[in-house]
Amino acid sequence: MRTKSIKTDKSKSVGNNIDTVKLHNKKLLIAIPSWTGVIDSLAVEGFMQLIANATQLDIKIETYTAILKRLPIVTARNKIVNTAIENNCDWILWIDDDMVIKPGINLIAKLLAHDKDIVAPLFFSRSYPFIPML
Repeated sequence: MRTKSIKTDKSKSVGNNIDTVKLHNKKLLIAIPSWTGVIDSLAVEGFMQLIANATQLDIKIETYTAILKRLPIVTARNKIVNTAIENNCDWILWIDDDMVIKPGINLIAKLLAHDKDIVAPLFFSRSYPFIPML
């Protein structure tokens, strides 16, 4: 297994490679922008699960990560997008610093199965009433 890294202004990235046909040689950047610099432990577990899931796909995708912290979210997202462009990434998977990813689901495979340029989940507000955030 090879490890790749992308440099952003304040972070280093780690990634893994995997193998197959249709989406051969694509690049995925998994990114966490964080205003506070504090990342929930469940978000970290989900982030690590995503990296592990990438190695279980039947296609070759170079996976990179970027965690930018203590920046306004808009600034962090813009830096991440610039990093993705500079490194010819095909996709960015955004993970919020407090997001929990359900264990046992290969989220990357589910997102790729849609075969769309942009895929976004439905989120709900954090407190009652739990209304959809569109």
